[in-house]
Amino acid sequence: MKWIKLFFRWLFSPWNIIFALLLLGVLGVRYLQTRPTALAIDPKLLQPEDRTRSNLQLELYFVTPDGKSFAVEKRDAGLELDDLETRASVAMKNFMEGPKSEGAIALLSKASAPTVFANNTTIYIDAPTSWQKIQIGTKGELLLYCGITNTMLGLTGVQQVQFLMAGKPVETIGGHIPTDKPFTSRECGS
Repeated sequence: MKWIKLFFRWLFSPWNIIFALLLLGVLGVRYLQTRPTALAIDPKLLQPEDRTRSNLQLELYFVTPDGKSFAVEKRDAGLELDDLETRASVAMKNFMEGPKSEGAIALLSKASAPTVFANNTTIYIDAPTSWQKIQIGTKGELLLYCGITNTMLGLTGVQQVQFLMAGKPVETIGGHIPTDKPFTSRECGS
């Protein structure tokens, strides 16, 4: 009988009672944090979003047949999402499709398309390795890089275009024109 008294005295000691109350408090808080809550959701949010495509007006800079200047072709393109990276990707896709009007030629008619991404005011053109094999000479390379640059500079907010290879700036892509620094309107004067 004595051991039962001692057990209950120990069980209901002030420290055990405090510990039990703390444990119940922690478990109660944990329950409140993890229980599912019912939210009142606006029925309009459950309906499919009415996404209207925005329209992008592009000025694509291709080369004239004599190879001395640019032939500017204007096109409209639809955008699902209107941000700088999407606009740049759509512009590059249209540039890679080549001209649709007479009096202009594409210097990249059968080349692989580059990866395009943007950061604030800079467009990055990550050229595929196939661009290293394009044989268009110094003037052709300059017209190619400036054609892409002028096309991108026509997009709102763009101040420069940086050409990359495997995600990094390289001294030159085609072997003639330096590409380690960004191209701006100063180099390409559209």
